[in-house]
Amino acid sequence: MPGSGKSTVGKELADLLDRPFVDCDVEIEKALGMSCADFILSAGEAAFRAKESEVLAQLGKMSGLVIATGGGAVTRWENYANLHQNGTMIFLERELSKIPKKGRPLSLRGNLQDMYTIRLPMYRRFADIIVQNDGDPAEVARKVEEAYEHFSD
Repeated sequence: MPGSGKSTVGKELADLLDRPFVDCDVEIEKALGMSCADFILSAGEAAFRAKESEVLAQLGKMSGLVIATGGGAVTRWENYANLHQNGTMIFLERELSKIPKKGRPLSLRGNLQDMYTIRLPMYRRFADIIVQNDGDPAEVARKVEEAYEHFSD
């Protein structure tokens, strides 16, 4: 979900694993020359999702990265294959009450509970591992590392 801690925990995990961290939204903003929020407001969500899929297709070809995707990456099935070709996908599940809305046009536009209800099956379908993001980002990153080690065995 938007605001679930993907970037924050992702940076911690990358540091823990000594791997490069890539935030998909930052890469999209570089390609667009504007913020994701501004692009969504001006061009619409469909245009944003198309650009997001382009960027994820490029990132998915690389290996050894910790990638934070956007919360809506699961809404396009093509993103699954692009990301799964070289990676393990982790769903950071977080209580809705702890998810911030500020600066997130899709979270502000409608009911966050409705978005979560629609996306939850998608998150679970994409995920190889599910980790609760309910605490300190460094501790959550350690939980992710531990879950990944068990998954890889």
